[in-house]
Amino acid sequence: MLEMHTLRPEERPQATALWQMVFGDEKALIDAFLDQYSTPGDLFVLTDGDETKEVMTLLALLPLTFRWADGREEPLPYVYALATRPHQRGKGYARLLLRYAAYQASMRWARGIATVPAEASLHNYFATEGYLECFTTRTGTVETAGLPAPDPEDALISAAPAEYNALREKLLAGTNHAAYPDALIAFQQLLCQGSGGGLFTFTVNGRPGRAALEKTGEDRILLKELLAPDGAETAALALLAASCPAKTYQFRTPLGAGSPGTSLPFGMAKHLGEGKRPPFAPEGCYLGLAFD
Repeated sequence: MLEMHTLRPEERPQATALWQMVFGDEKALIDAFLDQYSTPGDLFVLTDGDETKEVMTLLALLPLTFRWADGREEPLPYVYALATRPHQRGKGYARLLLRYAAYQASMRWARGIATVPAEASLHNYFATEGYLECFTTRTGTVETAGLPAPDPEDALISAAPAEYNALREKLLAGTNHAAYPDALIAFQQLLCQGSGGGLFTFTVNGRPGRAALEKTGEDRILLKELLAPDGAETAALALLAASCPAKTYQFRTPLGAGSPGTSLPFGMAKHLGEGKRPPFAPEGCYLGLAFD
């Protein structure tokens, strides 16, 4: 008989091995997530219920908050690291655990639950479970050879997670967006640093900004989040490229009038109450970091 429950201490080795098998992450990174950046109630597993108690599917339900433009806020649990053992796929186990996670989210007084599908094709999969396109990001790619030289008055330094998060909220005030606890910003820092990147604070044209930078190749950088002053995205990219050289920069940034790049669907949300639409605006909401 199948069982679904929060991860138990004796199941951790199996869960870690499953995470490694599906996502290819180092054990040290998984251990850090489990020990430092999550709580025991954040991990859910589906097991076979037999004597072997094999962990067949797992997911994390992370404690995000949705902040409205007018300052209201409410819980927005975020589905992360959904994984099923290869030999157990096609049996509906992921669907069962997603529904269990949605139930657990509703028990936390959440009206919605969010996720970022790991692949474009999975948007259709989550749609069959009631998830709708909800979060949008603006993304683009620039060749750094075409960027101007940074202004000598502009500055860039590394940022501690709490410092990054505090200014992030100031920069996103007045927008519908997802907010993160400091522990998850610290997890993003760990992901960035593992690739040779990091979290940064910068000043361009006398105004502050933030960037979460990961190296995705020998000469490629992905800005998981670029929060630049309005109209200063190019200046921010020039400053970052001068300090962290790479041939190509890809960036993700909130929607904004005149911002460079292309608007694309990014995250999805499912309504947990009556009705079909999640309690968030269908367009223009900003999720930001997905830990992808």
